[in-house]
Amino acid sequence: MNLGELFFSWKGEIGRLSYFLSNFALSAALAIVGFGIFFIMIITGGDGNINNIASSLMLFLVIFVPLVFVSIYCQTVLIVKRLHDIGHSGKNVFWIYGLTFISQIFVGFDSGPMIVIGLFLSLVVIVAYFCLLFMPGQGGRNYVGVFE
Repeated sequence: MNLGELFFSWKGEIGRLSYFLSNFALSAALAIVGFGIFFIMIITGGDGNINNIASSLMLFLVIFVPLVFVSIYCQTVLIVKRLHDIGHSGKNVFWIYGLTFISQIFVGFDSGPMIVIGLFLSLVVIVAYFCLLFMPGQGGRNYVGVFE
């Protein structure tokens, strides 16, 4: 499987090690680009000149923000493939992302019980990610096809 299929194709399955290494590479690439842009912004905008600050902000908006969206897309593809490997529908990714979104809403409230609910939902999401990382694949034939 080449990198294009790994990160951009919804078809197929990936094992635990491939899932971990792909996520690590994706996160490392995003961090390297982010730190690079951050240092460029510090160097060029550090003198307080509004033109340098504006150009640094444009660099951030033009390069880093689209890269974050591509990273989210690739992460979703990897989760769907991992779900296929453990025998679940790729549509379950909506549960993971939905619970993540809802937990962040609850954590944002000032009330104690709402924060507890949000933290509990965050814990459920963390457990789901650990299941994706550590559950062995089905191997052989499942509803997605044959995986060796």
